[in-house]
Amino acid sequence: MTEEVGKKVCEGTVADLMKDKTGKQTVVTLTRKNAYRVKKIRKQGTDDKAVLFHFRKRCTGMGSYVHTIETADGETELHPNEFEKWEAVEFLYPGYLEDMLDIAYNAYRWSSFEPEARAETDIMQYERQLVEDLKQIPEEKQNEYVSAYHSKFSALLGSLSRCASPMVTGPAKFNCQCNNKALDAYQKRFDEFHDWRNRFKSAMK
Repeated sequence: MTEEVGKKVCEGTVADLMKDKTGKQTVVTLTRKNAYRVKKIRKQGTDDKAVLFHFRKRCTGMGSYVHTIETADGETELHPNEFEKWEAVEFLYPGYLEDMLDIAYNAYRWSSFEPEARAETDIMQYERQLVEDLKQIPEEKQNEYVSAYHSKFSALLGSLSRCASPMVTGPAKFNCQCNNKALDAYQKRFDEFHDWRNRFKSAMK
């Protein structure tokens, strides 16, 4: 049986690893969903010293990135198909939106040739934005803000999923009028989302 330690915004380390009732830390495997916020990793089943992990250290083309680790032998690439061999031991910030990666992927399915990369980018950027927002919000109001942010971001992705690109879907029978309405609806959701953020933070001052 495991329980999750409360998520807290702090510098460098995030206390959101899973622990059992005795307080012993259990293994958190490096995955596609959590890699963007991982700071240090070590090989599964070892007591090796943790090494720095760099998510998207270099871009090698449209939607293509190289992840690296720093070892005694220097910096080397770590491919996603090798993630499962490593455990995450330190995070940059909590995974407030980590569970929404697949939703974000589906949101870009009809509008991008690189839906997975776009989804990762959105989750990473919006979560960083959320972490920065929380620094301006009193602790007693943070859970309320995170819950509302999560819900509104989910609605934003839902609206985005109804948008398409004829370059992706193909131009045959593409309904431009319907798609323009979907784009307008998404823009409205986007504006409402950021207006809400500003109002909430202003009310905390």
